[in-house]
Amino acid sequence: MNILREEYDFSKGERSKFYTMPRNILPIHLNTQVLDYFAVTAEGVKPNTMVDGLRRQVTALIEGVK
Repeated sequence: MNILREEYDFSKGERSKFYTMPRNILPIHLNTQVLDYFAVTAEGVKPNTMVDGLRRQVTALIEGVK
């Protein structure tokens, strides 16, 4: 028994109608050189973990200068 139709009409569909971006997450786009460096430098560590660690270090340096 086939319950799928042959064709569906998405002409009146709305993209991302029910999706809202989380407020506490900002997308950061890294170029391929940075991603490649992260991949080689820290195997098994996710890039977002490394970027967050770098952000904390930079924040501490800035606060130390104040």
